[in-house]
Formats: sequence, structure tokens, C-alpha cells
Amino acid sequence: MDTKLKNNSTNRMAGRLLRFLLIAIIGIVAVSAYPQILHKSSDLEQQQANPDSGVIDGQKEQFLQSLYRGNYSLYWDLNQNSGNPTLRPSDIFLPKPLFSNENRSEYIEEFTARFNAVMDFWQHDFFRNAPKSYGLEYLAIDNRTGKKSTNSLQRSLVELAEQPQESSQFNDTYAFYAFIVYQPDGTMSIPVWHGLDESKKNALMLMELNNTLFAEERGAERQYIAQIAPPKSFTIVYAAKAEQFYVDQSKAPFMQSGNFNDAGFLAVYWLSIGCVMLMALLLFRFSWYATGNVAAKIPLEGWILGMLGTALLYDHFLEWSNEIARGNYFKTGGAVSSLLIWTKEITWNLVPLSESVLSHFFNVAAWMLILYIWHLGALSVLQIANVGVRRYFREFMLLGKWSRRIKHMVRSNILAVKRLNLSDPYTKHIAKILAVHFAIITAISFMWLFGIILLIPYALFVFYVLRRYLNKIRSNYAILFNATRQMAEKNLEISIDEDLGLFNPLKEELQKIMDGFKRAVDEEIKSQKTKSDLITNVSHDLKTPVTAIITYVGLLQNEQISNEEKRAYIDILNAKSQRLQRLIDDLFEFTRTASGNVNLNLVDVDLMELIRQVQVELSDSIADSRVQFRLQQPEDKAVVPLDSEKTYRIFENLFTNVIKYSPPDSRAYIEVQNKDGRVTVIVKNVSSFELNFTPEEIMERFVRGDTSRHTEGSGLGLAIVKNLVELQGGSFRIELDGDLFKAIIQWETQPV
Repeated sequence: MDTKLKNNSTNRMAGRLLRFLLIAIIGIVAVSAYPQILHKSSDLEQQQANPDSGVIDGQKEQFLQSLYRGNYSLYWDLNQNSGNPTLRPSDIFLPKPLFSNENRSEYIEEFTARFNAVMDFWQHDFFRNAPKSYGLEYLAIDNRTGKKSTNSLQRSLVELAEQPQESSQFNDTYAFYAFIVYQPDGTMSIPVWHGLDESKKNALMLMELNNTLFAEERGAERQYIAQIAPPKSFTIVYAAKAEQFYVDQSKAPFMQSGNFNDAGFLAVYWLSIGCVMLMALLLFRFSWYATGNVAAKIPLEGWILGMLGTALLYDHFLEWSNEIARGNYFKTGGAVSSLLIWTKEITWNLVPLSESVLSHFFNVAAWMLILYIWHLGALSVLQIANVGVRRYFREFMLLGKWSRRIKHMVRSNILAVKRLNLSDPYTKHIAKILAVHFAIITAISFMWLFGIILLIPYALFVFYVLRRYLNKIRSNYAILFNATRQMAEKNLEISIDEDLGLFNPLKEELQKIMDGFKRAVDEEIKSQKTKSDLITNVSHDLKTPVTAIITYVGLLQNEQISNEEKRAYIDILNAKSQRLQRLIDDLFEFTRTASGNVNLNLVDVDLMELIRQVQVELSDSIADSRVQFRLQQPEDKAVVPLDSEKTYRIFENLFTNVIKYSPPDSRAYIEVQNKDGRVTVIVKNVSSFELNFTPEEIMERFVRGDTSRHTEGSGLGLAIVKNLVELQGGSFRIELDGDLFKAIIQWETQPV
């Protein structure tokens, strides 16, 4: 197994080395093609230098346009420097009647704004680019004020302006110069013109006559262009020393790069990319040629961005490659030149490498980086053939990896919108605030500058409202937190009467928790008291028969007593044992019913028949108590699905309770009602003891109507009744009215 893994690792390393060598060879071949590309580029430049090519005419046309723009830019600049820096071009070149109230319109204002913007651009472009791009020197003179503007320290321009007839003496100094005069009426004349033929001079004058450049601007209105006034009483001298003064030197590198591109660099670039993509297509199925772990983790979108990056940086790569081919190793500037200088300084003491070697090395490295991006990107796409479209989408694309998350996010937002309860008062309140805020912002946005001024007080108002609202929330939170802290300190008597706004639902829940805690504490206290009473009552009820049994057992041990006394003692022992047995049975029965650990055998029980059966079984006890039982039965049979044995015990306990606590010669009433699908059994009797307890207390464990506990009984009878009734789906309650004791049982006639 280890040998197999080692072989696979060796194969993958060999595949990476092969990839590196092939891409390096392609990069070296591409760089080695630079001399041939440069030779073809030189041929293109020579063809463009031919007057018949039309390129030179185009360059001269652009030069004339720069002169035309300079005329207006210099005239405006001199007027601004005459003491009115806020002067706009429209104040100088457009007639004042155009702005009168009767002529003023939206179209005129739009044209004026556009005209001023064009002049701003012309002035900025001329002063920043023309002197550097064309090596152009100028001298502008305001003939009315004598003020001058120039960018040259040479006296020759002033001499040319003062003695234009002697201009021929400057032929050896300047390849081009021109003396342009605007008369007081705006008529333009060019007395001196050197370096360009007369046709170009006439073209410049035609530009002035037709306002050609203004007409070519986007959004220009011809009816207004005709009203643009030319400069007046204004003289300009232009001069340039370079032989090819009409060539824009700032565009020369781009022109050279363009020629280098057209001469074959573009073809070599895409041919090299095609080769590495063909490599990917031929070798991607071999496992030993697979991409490395790092490259495999890059999703398809990463490779696409890399490819787009190479396309966006193509012009910079082209310019750099062109300069390297021409031997201008430091002319590219920026990071490339800095890297070249830094590398040369480091390696000079170790290996004396020339600028040419280092430049070509870095250029080959750039080629390899570009080709690697395209090659690995192609390998990534070709994985579709190995893993399938669905798996590729899930494992090799960010969109696939994020699709589940995006789907979950979209679904959550949709559900959140669906759950939005517009009837909720807080939602309504927020919606109203947003609507008002939107209306105010919309109204302010139509007020332009005045609206921006209004935004300041509105922002202050919103800040004040939000701060006040947040302070209120903070105050309400403090009240809620203080109440919670007091609850933690076992203070359950606190109450929150303040309106807590957003926290009102939480306040209500907190109040419920406090009430629940108080009930729990009260119930726990009651439970502790019940436990104490339970121990006391059980001890008392068990102690009485046990004490009697011990006493009479001791008497029986006396050999001097007669047989009659022994039989009497044995009868007493039997009675006390029976009572103790009943007490234990009742306690066991109550424990079972209270825990719910009772199996019910439900059958249809006729309650009237069952009650009569109980009455017959207890007939002797009833006769001894001298209590008269009155039975009131319903018209229809009261049949309920019940456990007959457990139900018998219910009525046995109730009847026993009546026999024990009713005075002699009194009457007890048993009423059975069958109405609306519900059977109600009411047992009523008058108590021989004062009923000084509540219905809830009498149903507790070991609570007896005879608080002195002189009568027999366990005090569990009613508690057992309550448990057995509820186990069978019924309800049991006690009602007291003076000495009238009423036990009420209700069952549904439908099965439990």
C-alpha cells in the first residue's frame, strides 16, 4: 500500500514537472518571436510615415484642433486674469441678449451649461497636455490691455510678435511657428505660417469660421453655435522645435504598442494560450497529470477571474513586451522597473546579469504565469468529463457550494415576508414611520440645494427622536432588569406598573412567572403542612388501634381472667385489627389511585343499578345509623362506560361518609341526572358536625369531618373518590351550604 502511494506521488511530481517544462518552452518561444514582431512593427511604422497613408494627415488634423482650442482657452485665461476670476466662458463668448428674460428658456440654460463644461475641458486639456505632447510654446497678447500669457522664457516669441515680417530668421530655430491675429470685430487672420502647408492654414481658418469643434460636441445646438463670438483684439504666437511637432508624443508609445500588437504579438499571445489549452485537452484524463492540491481547491470562478485578469492587463503586458523588444528596459516605469533595479542590485555581486537578461527572464515568467492560469483553468473545466455536471457544480464552483446557503437564505427571507403580520401594532407603527420618512425624503429631494439645507435640521430632528426613543428603551430595560434581579433575590412581591412599550409582552410573561413562583411557593408550603398533618394523622390513626391491641394482648396474658372476659377481649382485638386493616387498605388504595397506577376494565355500567347494589350491601349499616336514603332516578337509564369495581368503591365511600357524619333520623338524597350527554350524581346530607372547613380541605388526605377524630375512619375516603372519578375521566367536587354537605360527580356518557 505504501509503495503504491509512493508511486502515485512520484507520478504526480513527474506530471507537474512536465507541465512546467512545456509551459516554459511555450513562453520562451513566444519571447524569442519578439525580433520578428519588431521588424514587422517597424515596417508598419514606415508605412504610416508615408504621406499617402493618411496617418500623418490625421495627426496634423489633431494638431490643428489643439491650436484652435488653445485660441479660446488662452483668451478666456487672459480675461480671467484681468481681475475677474469668477468669469465663466459664457460671459465672454455668448451674446448677452441670449440671456434676456424674453429669450431665456430651459434649452438655453442647458446649452450654456454644456458650453461652459466644454470650455473647462478645453482649457484643462490645453494647458496640461499641449505643451508636453507637442512641445508647443505660446505667447498670447490682449491688444486692448497689453497683458500677456506665455509658457516660454525665449525672447524669440516676443520678437516674432513684434516683427512678424522678419519671421524667416526663426526658420532654423523652430520647425513650426504661426502668428494668429483676431481683429476687434473677431475676424481671424494668419499673417505668418511656417512648417505646415497652406491647406492646413486654411483648414484652421475654416474651423474658426464654422465653429467646427463646437458643432462636433455632444448635445450642441446649431442655432446657438452660430451665436458663439470669437476672441477679439487678440494675438497669439505658437512655435514648436521638434521635427515631427504634429505627433502627439503622449500617444507615441501607444501607437508603437499598437503596431507591435498588429505585427504579430496578438497572434502569438492567443496561439500560446491555444497550445496550453490543447495540452489540457490531451492530458487531462491521465491521473498523473492532475492539478495539485492547492490548484484543485480553487473554484472555477477563481480561474475565470484569473483569465479575465489576464485579458484586462493585456494592454500593460503588451506595452511592457514592446519596450523589452525595443531594448527600453527601464522605460516601462512602475513596479516592473523597480523590480528590475532591485534584482540587479541583489544579483550583481553574485552573478553579473545584464538588464536584457533580467528583463527577458521576468517577461518569460509573466508569460508562464498567464499560460498557467489558462492551462489550469482549462483543466478545471475539463473535470466535467470525469465527475459529471452535477458533481462539478457542487464541488468545483462557488455558486454550487453556496447554492444551498443562498437557497436557504432566500427561502428564509421569503418566509419572513410571509410571516410579516401587518395587523401587529409594532409592525404598523414601523410601517407608518417608514412611510412618513420616505415622504419627507422624497419631498426634500425635489428641492435641490434648498433640500440639502433642509436635510441638516431634519437629520438633527431624527437624531433627537431616535436618541429619545433609545433612552426610553434603555430606561424600560433597566426597570425590567431590576425586577428580574429582585426575583433572583427571592422577592416575589414586586409589581411593574409602568408602561414598558416594546417590553410589555415580556413584562406580562415576567408577571406570569412571578405569579407561578408564588403559587409554587404556596403549594410547597401547603404540601409541607400536608406532609406534617399526614404524619400526625397517620400516627394518631395507627397508634389508636395498635395501642388497643397491645393493651388487650397484655390483658389476655393474665391467667386469672375468666373465659367470658377473654372472649370479650378477643372481640375487641378483632375489631381493632379490622380497623387497622381498613386503614392500611385505604392508604394503599389512595397511593395507587394518586399515582395513576390502576388498570381500568371499562364496561357499560348502569349507575342506578350500581347505586342500589351499594345500598343493599350497606343496608345493615344504614339501618344502624337510622339515616333515611332517598333515591331520585332519571327518566332514561344512566349508562356510562366505567370500571364497575372502582365505581362501586366510589359510591361505597360516599355512602359510608353519609352514614358516619349524618345525624340519626335525618335524610340523605342521591340524585342521578342524565342530560346533554352528561351523567351527574349528587349525594346530599346534613352533617352532625359543624362544617368549618373548605371543600378543598375536606378532599385532602387524612382530613376528616370530625376534627376531634373520635369517629372511626381513615380520612382518605373522599380523596380516594376524587382520584377514582378523575381516573375514569370524570370530575368530582364538594359544595357546602351551612351544615348541608353535597358531593357532585359528573361523567360524560361517551367512552373515555
